[in-house]
Amino acid sequence: YFKGANMFDYMETYDKITFEYANKVFNEHFTADKLAMSVIKPA
Repeated sequence: YFKGANMFDYMETYDKITFEYANKVFNEHFTADKLAMSVIKPA
């Protein structure tokens, strides 16, 4: 699923990620031109 990667191997890296950096990356990847919506209606 994660190509053999173990997320716990990167704990030191996670500690270095700031809120500002995470927010910057989020805003770069989640833009209006990349959004999609699914509507699921019960039968």
